[in-house]
Amino acid sequence: MPGISPTEMVTPFWLHFAHEHLDLTGILALYLVQPRADFLKGSVVGMNWDVEELEQHKDEIVKEKVFKTSWLPILPFNGGKGLVA
Repeated sequence: MPGISPTEMVTPFWLHFAHEHLDLTGILALYLVQPRADFLKGSVVGMNWDVEELEQHKDEIVKEKVFKTSWLPILPFNGGKGLVA
């Protein structure tokens, strides 16, 4: 999540925004598989965020569900059936 690394996959339009070092992706992946990162399960985190700072705010992140994602239901309009085919 937020962050773009300059790789061959990045199109010219996005290359201007590709500032994150390639190692950050791997570092975040290694951190997230550790039990100490369990408080971030189901969360959206950025690869360029400071992991130590996240851990310092762990209680606040968990209590207030700061990075949690949720789905909003799509309600049908004018008698429609929403996403039902």
